[in-house]
Amino acid sequence: MDPLQSANPLRGSSRVIKPMPARGKALDDVNPADINTDTPLAKPDSTGLQNKEGLPAFLAITAEYNPNGANQGQDSDFVISSSLNNLSEKVSTGTILAQRYQIEGFLGQGGMAQVYSARDFTQNRKIAIKLLKATTGSVNVSLIERFAREGETMQKLSHPHILPVYSLGEHNGTQYIAMELMEAGTLRSPRFVIEEENLVSIYKIIGKVLKAAQAKDDSLEGLSFKNLTLANAIELIENNFPAQESGITKEQVLFILNSIKRLITMAQEQGKIEKTVKPDDYSLEVLFKIFKKGIGKDLLTLEQKLLIVADICDALQYAHQHDAIHRDVKPENILLSTEVTHDKYTVRPIAKLGDFGLVLVPDATRISKSQDILGSVYYISPEQTMGHRNLTGLADLYSIGIILYELVSGKVPFDGGGNLLAVLEQQKNEIPKPLSTLDIQIPPGLEPLIMTLLQKKPSDRHFKSAREVSDELRRIA
Repeated sequence: MDPLQSANPLRGSSRVIKPMPARGKALDDVNPADINTDTPLAKPDSTGLQNKEGLPAFLAITAEYNPNGANQGQDSDFVISSSLNNLSEKVSTGTILAQRYQIEGFLGQGGMAQVYSARDFTQNRKIAIKLLKATTGSVNVSLIERFAREGETMQKLSHPHILPVYSLGEHNGTQYIAMELMEAGTLRSPRFVIEEENLVSIYKIIGKVLKAAQAKDDSLEGLSFKNLTLANAIELIENNFPAQESGITKEQVLFILNSIKRLITMAQEQGKIEKTVKPDDYSLEVLFKIFKKGIGKDLLTLEQKLLIVADICDALQYAHQHDAIHRDVKPENILLSTEVTHDKYTVRPIAKLGDFGLVLVPDATRISKSQDILGSVYYISPEQTMGHRNLTGLADLYSIGIILYELVSGKVPFDGGGNLLAVLEQQKNEIPKPLSTLDIQIPPGLEPLIMTLLQKKPSDRHFKSAREVSDELRRIA
């Protein structure tokens, strides 16, 4: 029987499995069928997030949530676990919180908290649980207060571009925050990027699953990466994934396959790939060629990134109107959804501002000394470097200026040569190098906007509100 014209053996339906031709530009020859599926998968890199470009190869396909990310090397306050099941001793898989949330996996940890994926039984949805780390010795009262303030503030702020908090609670004497699970990464490391090594790892797994399924079902004989479509591969994994697969779960494989589908859809919308073939109908061989060519390298255009920042400015406007100063606006805290938003400007991932751990609100108990420096040094405002407590929303807008500078140039304006104290001095005293002196394309009007936001004195930043910045970014984009 010709497997290309047979009824779909993966589901028993009558849908025809179609071999798909290569599309678009000429692609390098590659035969994914030659991938040795018996080769063990590489172990996750134990260093966590290594640079601004994204996760190490294998971790990029295993991490499901990244609320804090990594911030220019030394300023990293969040490390992805080097093991997919490296749960802390405090919370194990299957643990039930508040008779509502069941822990499903460990996602990562920062200086203050650990983050887990969980299932909300009452709403039948996946969520994220942020659990305050256990303190050693005497109880760290200020840490507990800061964590509680974060949850309470986020619960009060209801905005389309602020990460929603579902509930606050306590488990075995430790506070937790239940919140939305954002699965497409951050503005720093959008998970719309799939590197070749990641794809090879996934293909190895698919090959192993297909071999095992063929050994049990003769009707699958003849299927290979040449004629196995993306939709067929998803069905194969859903129905045949082994109960024990070292290093990765079925959900993680399905997440990547669905990410590939979204990437192809976005590439088609941007005209990088013809629309004559539905993403579901691409064969795995053709998809491998497409991604080997780098189609998924930078599907978020500068226009989309500027509009994402505009969305975050809208969130800041709302927060500022409710007397909340974020104080830690950075790419790692701009979280991306797998869902997209459509407006008159463009199609882009839904972005939400998260991590209000350093939020400044009126009448809050002082949980730090007056001269403490709070924030991430590469994005901190000059007034924050001096420990000022009477901050305004202009401090957050300075951080927006840093983010925009980095999006355009590929680097932050002040790096201190890797010395964090030097960065603080630069934030206070140095003028950033004009973008016009760099060999880059800059949309008209963007450089004046950025340089205005990066003025040392808040009064010199001229914008009266985050909404004004948002409006200007939409006009420029």
